[in-house]
Amino acid sequence: MKKISLFIIVAAAFAGCGPELSDPGFSSGNLDANRYLTMNATMGSGFQDFELYVTAETNSYGAIMARQLESVGRGEFNTHYMVDDVGFGKRRELGTSVDCNGDSSLAPVLMGTPVNSQNFNSPQDSAVIHQIGIPGLRVADMFNSNLDQANPYYGRMQYSGIEKPLDFIIQAKASLFTLWFTDDVLNYSLAGGTGSSLTAEADFEANLDSVLNRLTITATGGALATIPDFMNYPYFNLIPGDALVLTQDQADMLNLLYILNPEVSFQEGPNYFVIQDGNTQRHMTSEERLMLSLNLDSVKCEQYGSATPFADVDVLTEAEISEIQDRRIALNNIIRAKADEYKLAVVEMDELMLTLFNEGIQTDGISISADFVTGGFFSLDGLNPSQRGHALIANEFIEALNTKYQAKIPLANPVNFPSVFLPN
Repeated sequence: MKKISLFIIVAAAFAGCGPELSDPGFSSGNLDANRYLTMNATMGSGFQDFELYVTAETNSYGAIMARQLESVGRGEFNTHYMVDDVGFGKRRELGTSVDCNGDSSLAPVLMGTPVNSQNFNSPQDSAVIHQIGIPGLRVADMFNSNLDQANPYYGRMQYSGIEKPLDFIIQAKASLFTLWFTDDVLNYSLAGGTGSSLTAEADFEANLDSVLNRLTITATGGALATIPDFMNYPYFNLIPGDALVLTQDQADMLNLLYILNPEVSFQEGPNYFVIQDGNTQRHMTSEERLMLSLNLDSVKCEQYGSATPFADVDVLTEAEISEIQDRRIALNNIIRAKADEYKLAVVEMDELMLTLFNEGIQTDGISISADFVTGGFFSLDGLNPSQRGHALIANEFIEALNTKYQAKIPLANPVNFPSVFLPN
């Protein structure tokens, strides 16, 4: 793989985004902020609007924290960002979408900008990277020397001396760190409960322990975040399960198609979509979820979800959701136990999310909530935080560190960070 120098020393010179340095009361407390390392999976990496790109990485929670930590002694902070705001080409923006019936609407559409091949290039040798964000990263992947073959987001980070993600930790010799592993549950959820698996509790505990054991050789403080309950997020809720609206004639035709299946029956008006659940074809229930990745043109014009049942990959069934929630709770208990064992701070992500889903957060005259597009917290993919959302998350980490280690690290101002860009 071609090597180029793309390291960026993150400075506080970003307009409106740096810490307020006028307060002499800032303090690192019992922390050593000199060598800060942040290691994150999808939700913490800066991945948003369906892609990883440079502006989003620059304003991910770890990068925001690095700027805030400058006022309490943070030293060098090297990164290897994408070279532009296109990334690998999957980024979407709000624009006019024309469906298979010729109807137009405002929806997430591909930017259509050519991909710069430099986004796939590895960094130069020898420098230490302090911000590692790898979409799709599970804790077990920290020890995987072949991860570059399966995950291009890691492949572009890998260079001589770095074989597995854990090597970033070994090189950094961090004095302070933040970790947010979400994908041991998220990967399975995004695959509709297929093609991936939930991480076993024993494996998660052993691997997380190995990571923390290595980090705390040099680090005297750090914070772990829990895995949020993303079943409530827009990505899993924007497409209703009962959005199949039929005329009586359409219902009659579909009933003829399923005449031998007592599990399926249609009527005029709203109906629940039909899914393939193992060997059974049946209607969805009100508790099951469709994902935002669903091809709606196939629903509108090819009778997908009616004449042809939704495939398992497009649906989370009640059984799968129950499995996801049980495992998420178990892994979060492990995260809390390990934080206690290693004397680390814990960021309870669901506490922030409950506030955003209920009353929202008011700051500088701006309201931030979990509403899709207009709320400000979520990016356009309805799953990952926007840059404004990352500022809120950075503040959660900072407050947890301040409390745990008697520090006075300044908070970021979320208003200074963008959310979803609305077309003119």
